[in-house]
This record gives sequence, C-alpha cells and structure tokens, in this order.
Amino acid sequence: MMQTLTLEVSESLLDELQPYRDNLDDLLVVGLRQVKLESALALFKRGDISLWKAARMAGISLFELL
Repeated sequence: MMQTLTLEVSESLLDELQPYRDNLDDLLVVGLRQVKLESALALFKRGDISLWKAARMAGISLFELL
C-alpha cells in the first residue's frame, strides 16, 4: 500500500526536482541510501561503531563498504 507524503521545499529545489518529477520515489531511495552510508561512515570514523556495524547500518555488505 502506497502512502502519501507532503513536503515543503524551496522554489529553487522545486525547480531542480522538476525533471525528476515522475521518478521522485527513486530519487528518495537513492538519497536515503546515501544519507545512511554517510551517517554510518561518520560514526565509524569517530570510532563509535565498528566497520561491520557501519555496513549493517548502511544496509550494504562489509565487502561493499570496504
């Protein structure tokens, strides 16, 4: 079941999103994957989590993270 999400964005971001209007769900998936990876790597770099935990947090294999 699909749900509706309403976002308020700046006019400049709306203009940038226009070419991707039909694929916003794909854009969100890619963006979420990137945010998860960057967050996991930041925690790893600070020494807060292991490399294995960072891979799990990012949703990728340890091999992919390496």
